[in-house]
Amino acid sequence: MKLMLFLSHNGILSRRKAFEAVRNGAVSVNGRLDLEPSTDIDPARDQVYFNGRLVNDKIFEYIILNKP
Repeated sequence: MKLMLFLSHNGILSRRKAFEAVRNGAVSVNGRLDLEPSTDIDPARDQVYFNGRLVNDKIFEYIILNKP
């Protein structure tokens, strides 16, 4: 998954704002500053920080209801 997509899918920023934030140095991956928005990351293995705060991967839970 691309870094800017990871940020947008987790509700941190929109794709365009995520692109700008990565370019401006606000995002680090595994403790290293990353300036390339299209860097491939593995959400299960890599730790992504935005402005010094850890970004957790959202896990969606779907509930299906049948109400006759």
